[in-house]
Amino acid sequence: MKNSTDNQNQLKKTSIGGQALIEGLIMLGPDKKAMATRSADGKIKLSVSERVPAKGIAKIPFIRGPVRLVSQMAVGITALMKSAELAELEEEKIESPTLSEDGAASGAEADVLADQRETNSHDLIDSSDQSSPEHDVTDLSVIAAKESPATNQADSAAETDTATETDAAAETKEEPGKIEAWFNRHTKVALWGTVAIALGFSVVLFILLPSLLTDGIRALITWQGGAVSQSNFVLSLIEGLIRIVIFILYLWLASRMEEIKRVWMYHGSEHKTIAAYEAGEELTVENVRKYSRFHPRCGTAFMFLVMVVSILVFALVGRHGPIINLLLRLLLLPIVTAISYELVRLAGRFDNPVTRIISMPGLALQRFTTAEPDDSMLEVAIAAIKPVIPADPDSDQW
Repeated sequence: MKNSTDNQNQLKKTSIGGQALIEGLIMLGPDKKAMATRSADGKIKLSVSERVPAKGIAKIPFIRGPVRLVSQMAVGITALMKSAELAELEEEKIESPTLSEDGAASGAEADVLADQRETNSHDLIDSSDQSSPEHDVTDLSVIAAKESPATNQADSAAETDTATETDAAAETKEEPGKIEAWFNRHTKVALWGTVAIALGFSVVLFILLPSLLTDGIRALITWQGGAVSQSNFVLSLIEGLIRIVIFILYLWLASRMEEIKRVWMYHGSEHKTIAAYEAGEELTVENVRKYSRFHPRCGTAFMFLVMVVSILVFALVGRHGPIINLLLRLLLLPIVTAISYELVRLAGRFDNPVTRIISMPGLALQRFTTAEPDDSMLEVAIAAIKPVIPADPDSDQW
């Protein structure tokens, strides 16, 4: 296997990135995005949509960081919710299989599977990407499986029984509640509300909580008769260390969850596939497998840089009362994000001792956020990246 250093010596540094999902992942290219998931029957379901290219303030240095962070969170959360819905549907299929008593599939199902094998096509998931800020079109194509007509009395009877069972299930299904119905009618509001909750959780856990704990330490020092100046850099350093410890503990606890482990494996497949593409390799499982699951241009590296940069930026404003400290950190957070994003871009574009030092902590933390994928996961990652590779090889340069 090629190590992480090899990943930095690529023939190309691409702007294509991705995010691991539940039993799949999403890849974002300069013009398109693709979401690929593995269904319970082993088939890969693929959805491809156009992307609106970055323009306006989304291309201005030190402004593009916060803007792209929020927009990509919206895309990622949308894809994550879709993958969760697909996984739930697959579980329902397993719990309520549409098989006859002897376990044989119906003739209509067999015809559909045969048609899909003949066309060698991927199933496309139903998508509502029009609500995403990154999209303005629907999926490129949809494969619709139509039930074939019955050819004998036995098939007709089986279809009648199946239809009766389906109607009975529909009658017993509960109507959606008022809250669920409201969310169905206001998908954009629900999406941006979810983004706000996710951002709020991160801000509270990684920004505000460390500040409050540091104020508690300051109060304890003062109570013991000590003196702490408002510009004390040591307290800012303590706050930063608390923030980093909380972040690492959060990643460690997440990595202990069985459900998250498979997500981390798909994350590793994303990195391997991008590395193989950057090296100019043909995208096959055999070629992709040999690359490292660690990649310098990863969201984990960005998050760690946010922790480090916040130490320096927050130290400049000193420490005041707890409420003032919290307000100052909220106001300075876009600046911290902007600087961190530019550092990630810098580290990803150049390969020298300074950029390697910048990338080193993020690569180390990827031991928590990635895992070695199996070949089936690599197949999903390859299926996701191929549609987003642009025709112009220069349009996705990092």
